[in-house]
Amino acid sequence: MPGTYGKKANARLILLYIVCGVVLLFLIFPIFIVIPISFSSSLYLEFPPKGFSLQWYRKFFNSYEWTSSLFISIQVAVATTILATIFGTLASFSFVRGKFRGKEALYPFMLSPMVIPIIIFAIACYFFFSKLHLIGTKTGLIAAHTILAIPFVMINVSATLKGFDVNLEKAALNLGANPIKAFLHVTFPLIRPGIIA
Repeated sequence: MPGTYGKKANARLILLYIVCGVVLLFLIFPIFIVIPISFSSSLYLEFPPKGFSLQWYRKFFNSYEWTSSLFISIQVAVATTILATIFGTLASFSFVRGKFRGKEALYPFMLSPMVIPIIIFAIACYFFFSKLHLIGTKTGLIAAHTILAIPFVMINVSATLKGFDVNLEKAALNLGANPIKAFLHVTFPLIRPGIIA
């Protein structure tokens, strides 16, 4: 019987790998089409490309509109990553370790940007940001993207914090470390994978 159970477990594991592989292939497949198309020598983007050319890259890098959009996107992405990581980590600490009234009701609210359809979120941001005169500004873009990114940070960091042994931090505090040192030398190194993810 143990051998039969082991074979079933192996078969399920193999099936899981196959399903995961198919899903990953489905998600990555568009990249395998877009990259060859970008080197097409045709006047219009078509697949499969008829010839090889760098014309689309030349047009992109010679266009001020495209390159300025690229630099704005990079600036927004970097600022969003930094802000979402900071705020998401702080929020995770408050929800995992904090004891305050309404925590259970507030947690789904913090994760709501993941659930709300993006068009509804965009319309709400537009009307709210128009009152603050943030429409068409980098600050508005960064704020909107940060709100969307915070839930992803919260989920990762919260999962890491729930598996974290608080006794390690308490031991550091008992040995004379202040809360900041305990966080930097004990807590942060252990939850870093969740933050980086």
